[in-house]
Amino acid sequence: SPLEISSSHMVFIEKERCVPASKLRIGDSVVLGDVSSATVSRVQTVTRVGVFAPFTRSGKIVVNGVLASTFVALRDSERLSFGAYTTPFTLQWLAVTFEAPHRIYCLHVVADCRSETYTRDGVSHWVSAPLRISLWLLRQQWIVALAVLIPTAVLFSIISFVEALVQWLGWALVILAVCSLARCCFWGPSRTKRRKVFDCPCLQAY
Repeated sequence: SPLEISSSHMVFIEKERCVPASKLRIGDSVVLGDVSSATVSRVQTVTRVGVFAPFTRSGKIVVNGVLASTFVALRDSERLSFGAYTTPFTLQWLAVTFEAPHRIYCLHVVADCRSETYTRDGVSHWVSAPLRISLWLLRQQWIVALAVLIPTAVLFSIISFVEALVQWLGWALVILAVCSLARCCFWGPSRTKRRKVFDCPCLQAY
């Protein structure tokens, strides 16, 4: 069956790359749900009423056998770019990383996001404001955009890492590990005197 997708939604192609559907051309290879590939034989524009834009935990979804992204590209490219400068960040990685707080909330706080609210355009309120901010940021000078993007990406990467730990170990073990490290590196055995990080016994072992 043909894949009907908006031009800004992303599709997985060879070598695990993820590009906007607008970049696909006849002869390109797309990844299928069984990890095999298929060749694009025809590209055409169609008009439909209504749209489905679900979120998945992995940021991936199989539609009519084709592996696609659940996210849209804010640029008509695979990687985030500002003018002539292309960053190492893929748009798919950024989208999955920035969605981490939403996933944590849905999976570990309320455990059910079926009661989410949406804008009149059908966009989740979780996504609506960050999307507007991102679009505004991309219109700024590249130095301003990078100054905001890099620390934000680092912060959300940490959140995404915590999410992965929670998935593998559970909240209890993650909190226990953080508390143990804090006790070792900042308070020490006495729990009364704050110690410098480089004096931490657990770090000196390495």
